[in-house]
Amino acid sequence: MKLLEKFFLPDTYAENVFSVDLDALKEKGIQLILCDIDNTLVAHDDPHPDHRARAFIEKVRKAGMECFLISNNRKKRVSGFAEKCGAKYYYSSLKPLKRQYKRILREHGFKIEEVAVIGDQLLTDIFGGKRMKFYTVLTAPLYTKDIFYTKINRLAEKVIYLMFEKQGKIRQGEYYGEIL
Repeated sequence: MKLLEKFFLPDTYAENVFSVDLDALKEKGIQLILCDIDNTLVAHDDPHPDHRARAFIEKVRKAGMECFLISNNRKKRVSGFAEKCGAKYYYSSLKPLKRQYKRILREHGFKIEEVAVIGDQLLTDIFGGKRMKFYTVLTAPLYTKDIFYTKINRLAEKVIYLMFEKQGKIRQGEYYGEIL
């Protein structure tokens, strides 16, 4: 159970990316937010950032932090989306693997303790962030429609949520600020 917590228990669980307390992240020394796109900022098949997604990225900037988009999706989808919000991006990231995260640290000079990951999936976003020892923020998916392999991940996530619920850690659909 300790391994489950180490790799899958987020530091914060928010209803959605738009409700994340950016001031609290800034107070923790976070300088860079690595934000997932699909079902975190918009629906997985929406090629354009809506006003809420653009406003979130601008809010991060106004809070004095940077926001990079990081996705397992293809270049065409990620670059087109990112360019419309004026954000740096990383595509085909193979989350939860560490390679892309290490590249970001190396290229931009951030320290591990200055980075937060925000995403809707335990098995990709949170697991990848935890493996790097980044601060992690889990959000509920914005939409229930997922692509095939994400549906498989969601089944595994249900098991993890049930284990956390039995331990009194988190309950799916009940949002917390910081989880101790």
